[in-house]
Amino acid sequence: MKAIASRLPALEFEFDCECGASDCDVTVALSAEEYVAAHDRGDPVFAPGHRVTEVGHAKQARKDAKELRDSAKALRAEAKQQAARARRNRPPRSMDDIC
Repeated sequence: MKAIASRLPALEFEFDCECGASDCDVTVALSAEEYVAAHDRGDPVFAPGHRVTEVGHAKQARKDAKELRDSAKALRAEAKQQAARARRNRPPRSMDDIC
């Protein structure tokens, strides 16, 4: 969507309301630029008068949890790499360590 927003910022699209209600089939007309800006801020797109439901909270919680898991996985990999680099770059303690 960011690629479309950069090429056609004023073009309007119909986006599904993100309230999370199972019976909500309302769409919201936004430009690609507005949609991208809202999601970059972390704001969901709601139809007028709609708000996040318990289902919406659960979906957001799952999304947040996945992002945290992905970040933790990346940090573990980085720490492993840094530890290996530190072991390789550690100066020898004695002549026995060199041979």
